[in-house]
Amino acid sequence: MLVALGFLGASLLGLLVASAFWARAVRLTTQRIKQSMPVSEPEIKADRDRLRAEYAIKVHKLETQLEQARLERARQLIEINRRDASISTLETDVVQLKAGLEEHQNARRVLEQTVADRLPRVEARLAEAKRLLFNRDREIAELTANAKRHKQALEEASAINAQQSAQIERLTTALSARGRGRLAGAESPGETALRAEIEALRGKAREQAMLIDRLQRRLGQGYVLAAPVKAAAAAAAAADGEVEQAKRDIAEAEAAIESMRASGAGEGDPARAAFEREIRALKTHAEDQAGEIARLKAALATFERQDGRSGGLRNSKIALKARLGSVQAQADQQAATIAKLRAELAATHERLARQAAHFMSEMRRIGTGNVPVPSTQRRLGNGVPRPTLSERMARVTAPRTTTAARSGEAKRAEPGPQLANGLNGKPRAEADKVLEKVGEKAPEKTAEKSAEKGSDKAPEKAAEPALEGIAGKVPEKIAGTAEAAPANPAPIVPVSGEPAAEKPQPALIPGRRRPRLIDRIAGLAKSS
Repeated sequence: MLVALGFLGASLLGLLVASAFWARAVRLTTQRIKQSMPVSEPEIKADRDRLRAEYAIKVHKLETQLEQARLERARQLIEINRRDASISTLETDVVQLKAGLEEHQNARRVLEQTVADRLPRVEARLAEAKRLLFNRDREIAELTANAKRHKQALEEASAINAQQSAQIERLTTALSARGRGRLAGAESPGETALRAEIEALRGKAREQAMLIDRLQRRLGQGYVLAAPVKAAAAAAAAADGEVEQAKRDIAEAEAAIESMRASGAGEGDPARAAFEREIRALKTHAEDQAGEIARLKAALATFERQDGRSGGLRNSKIALKARLGSVQAQADQQAATIAKLRAELAATHERLARQAAHFMSEMRRIGTGNVPVPSTQRRLGNGVPRPTLSERMARVTAPRTTTAARSGEAKRAEPGPQLANGLNGKPRAEADKVLEKVGEKAPEKTAEKSAEKGSDKAPEKAAEPALEGIAGKVPEKIAGTAEAAPANPAPIVPVSGEPAAEKPQPALIPGRRRPRLIDRIAGLAKSS
């Protein structure tokens, strides 16, 4: 009971205190609300102006951020356009490099096919020339040996003739001494006639010896001319006639001796028998000399025929030696040119590999954000239209002038059709297309080829600028990119309602002049 009364009393006191506390709380809250919120009209206007000012500041900040966002978007669009231009330029360069590589590979295949087709023929011609030269040398050696044998035979005949002439002199002297000792000044008319006949035979023997000496000297000079050979043949014929006349004289003298022998057969003079033996010996000697002259005449006729053939052999040997030297020089030149072109192709492949690696690094650098400036397009600065394939082939330089050692060579065929037909077994139309592609990449040569000594070095000099042009293609384009970027800035693109920014137009620069591959291939084809 007391607890309930106490609780009720406490509740009453709490209600009394709570009402006072509530009133104070309401009063304090009202004061705070009045302090925090505008109650009067000036305060309301001031608060409204403050709100308007804050809103204006926020709007200004938002407009500033929007403008910055628009500028950033424009810059990004410009950057994207530049990257697109750079990517398109690099793709074009890659396509051009691939086309150039394919053309170089086609040219290499054409050159290898041409070399493979020409080398067997050149080697076959060289082997044939060597074989002919060996045969000619062997024939010349045989003719020289025959001439030496004939010369030795003439020397032997001359020695025999000298011996016989000395024997005739001795016999004549012995006959004269015996006739003078036996008759002591009283000579018969028959013996006088015999002595005259003997003297005539001795003179004819001397003439025959002189004729043999002349023939020996002429044959000893080697390859005689036609006129001296004919003169020697005529002299031999005259000597043959003289020998026949001597035979007739000897026959007459023999008849006279027989008549004298019949008149004085009973005496049995041994001197007369010795005299008859000497007469028979003279007759035999005259017959031997006639046979020797006939043999020399036949040898002269044979030597004349061989000399006429040896003149042609000497001329053909000189021509073959000249042609062999020319073919050997051409083979050496072709081997040097092939080695040079192979080295150039290897260097070109290496440079193309380095350029491809450089392009890959550029693409990776573009992907990381380091954007290169768009490169320039290469165009011909003079604006002259490209000539056709027939006109370019017509302007190919004339064949090089040959030296004196190549005077015996045959005329060479023009290399254009052979080169077009030798393009790895392709048809002529496709070969012309490949040649046209090769000719489009390089302008016409301006330097002329030298006439004699410089002509052999022309293919090597023409190959060096081609490699320099291929090697300097990509660095030159990258340098052109860095130079052309500040000159062509792209406009700022607005956020909405405005067209997109145009891509920067590349500047026109003239390309590097490179020698034509067809000129080198044509020079090689002409030299073969």
